[in-house]
Amino acid sequence: MLQQINGTCANCSLEFGKTDSQQSVKNECSKCKNEINICRSCKEKGCECGGKYLDFWDKNPEWMI
Repeated sequence: MLQQINGTCANCSLEFGKTDSQQSVKNECSKCKNEINICRSCKEKGCECGGKYLDFWDKNPEWMI
């Protein structure tokens, strides 16, 4: 079940919208394992360490229908 999330992006302070879910906002860096709640734009930029941010869907592609 998708869980709606309230709040803002930790990087750019953009407020999360009604279509944002905890599964897509909560991200972990593939390299340094830093966990952060960020928007899609900030996710695409990647982590400062050079790693890629991965959300629930990236880690669990079998859940995508």
